[in-house]
Amino acid sequence: MRGDVGPYMNDDGDIWVPRTVPYLEARKVARSALEYGSRLKYVGKSEVTLFSFINNCDCDWQCMLEDEESGAYDVNREGECDVPAWHFMAVER
Repeated sequence: MRGDVGPYMNDDGDIWVPRTVPYLEARKVARSALEYGSRLKYVGKSEVTLFSFINNCDCDWQCMLEDEESGAYDVNREGECDVPAWHFMAVER
């Protein structure tokens, strides 16, 4: 496995860090994504696609597949690009 340790985030406040990073270090990485007034909540372990992180992925560039008809990129739905990750969430204080 190789790739950026993150943090990987979405607009809903979810934060993931690959489980190749030890838990205590992963908390530090996740905490770096917090905005002022937020606190970090541990959600659990998950399997998720982390773009820019490679785990024997058979997908194309950044674990995405190109839709030939529209030319748009579509996330691989078969889970081939999912990696084990620590799952955190940014919550308001």
